[in-house]
Amino acid sequence: MENTKIFQIVKNVGGMFMKIPQRIEKLLERREKLAYHLQDVEVQLTDWLTEKGADFSDTDICDSTISGCMIYAEPTTAKQNVRQYILEKL
Repeated sequence: MENTKIFQIVKNVGGMFMKIPQRIEKLLERREKLAYHLQDVEVQLTDWLTEKGADFSDTDICDSTISGCMIYAEPTTAKQNVRQYILEKL
């Protein structure tokens, strides 16, 4: 992780210097941490599904795993899709 204090002090924007608000810096740090956590969880889920023979090209699951956008845009639907896939196809 880069030294965020440097980025908190100044950011060059079109020749002008802008201070990054502490609240924004905290949001950026939180987003990064959550993204790493999501990746870790998704790897564990994908490994389990792979062991059980999941077909990630199947349209019933492909958008609901790390390769699809549904885990970000519609997380509840993605969860339901994976559950349904496990119950019906594994």
